[in-house]
Amino acid sequence: MRLKYRRKNWYGGGFDPTLCLIRRFLTNKLVITHMMKDNIKGIWSLVKGVEIRAIKMGVFIFQLFHKLDVWKVLSGGLWFSINI
Repeated sequence: MRLKYRRKNWYGGGFDPTLCLIRRFLTNKLVITHMMKDNIKGIWSLVKGVEIRAIKMGVFIFQLFHKLDVWKVLSGGLWFSINI
């Protein structure tokens, strides 16, 4: 998948592709985007935060802002939840 982005549109004015995760929800249900964002931000409770944007239906880009936050999410972050 090719990703087009504009650096100025991200929180904090910067975009670092090395701190991005692209994930897809494997469900037949509709993903309620604002609820998913609130749940994930609350569960992960990252030091520098996360910006979540929809790329297309069910596919999201998670822009993290620190290497330790990426490690925390990949090593033990919640990637699924009921009622998102």
